[in-house]
Amino acid sequence: MVDPALLRPGRLDKPLYCNFPDEKERLSIYQSVSRKFDNLDKDANSCMQDLAAKYPEFTGADIQALLYTAKLAAVHGGTNLITSKHMYEAAASTRPSVSPADRKRFLKIYAKFRDDDEEGETKSKEKKKTMNSSRTTTGEDILGKLASFGYDVEEIKRGKQKLATA
Repeated sequence: MVDPALLRPGRLDKPLYCNFPDEKERLSIYQSVSRKFDNLDKDANSCMQDLAAKYPEFTGADIQALLYTAKLAAVHGGTNLITSKHMYEAAASTRPSVSPADRKRFLKIYAKFRDDDEEGETKSKEKKKTMNSSRTTTGEDILGKLASFGYDVEEIKRGKQKLATA
């Protein structure tokens, strides 16, 4: 949760929601983080595709932790090569950093922001529409304003009362 003090005007310009990664994005994260390793087995890419599909609850941080755990397991195993076995074992021991309850809560918060944003856009459009329509004043609008200044509208309509002009 963000401290309300940070949300005061002039602090953070706009709240930005970063959704949880989908399967394609998780695979991209696996590939991006694994570029740092020059010791991946040749079957690592197919393993990453399988892990991206198998563990939808993993965030980018979880994926990075998984890959570093696999690297550490390879080193402790006396080899320099990170195999699919190391990666699957690391995946099994890695726990998602966001619990299902927190994930649900974040998605609910995002829905509120999305709804508020859509509501704000609708109000903005209505305000512009009102402003545009107020620019084109009708005779009734003018007569109403004149009545508020004390003019006799009926006399003006009959042409019996003249308006002062400057």
